[in-house]
Amino acid sequence: MFRVTSQHGFHITFENGVTASVQFSDRHHCSTRRLLPRERDQCPNAEVAFFRDDTWLTKEIDPEHRYDDRDIGYVNSDDLVPLLVAAAAYPAWVLLDTMFVHGQTLEIYGRVAGNGNGYDRYKATFNGHDIVTSPGLMLSRVVVTAYFAKHLEMNGNERR
Repeated sequence: MFRVTSQHGFHITFENGVTASVQFSDRHHCSTRRLLPRERDQCPNAEVAFFRDDTWLTKEIDPEHRYDDRDIGYVNSDDLVPLLVAAAAYPAWVLLDTMFVHGQTLEIYGRVAGNGNGYDRYKATFNGHDIVTSPGLMLSRVVVTAYFAKHLEMNGNERR
């Protein structure tokens, strides 16, 4: 999906849920900052950022980024294409299991490995929020159930 963002650029959201933000204005890390106002509707480079579900992924998609964890500055059109390809190929989360603990729904997801062989990370979510993640080790029902029950007790959310 494509979306225009306040006349400063655009967003592209890929099937894996990753959104690429491409922005150029006097408020972004690009050459437009130094251009005269009448020249600001075009720019030789842009600020680029990547995110999914309120999580910044810029550093993971381009580990050699040039600014902070959220954006890459002064990206020209030739350098943008490989970044967009990397964002589109970024591993997606796949729902593996749904269970119920104390009447609450708990979901276990696996993240597709970059090489396409299995999963490289697992997470459990409750009400859309990650409550536990595991690098490379499958979260068993016993471990997740125990963690989830403890999580409910600690937060006073357990239904009786």
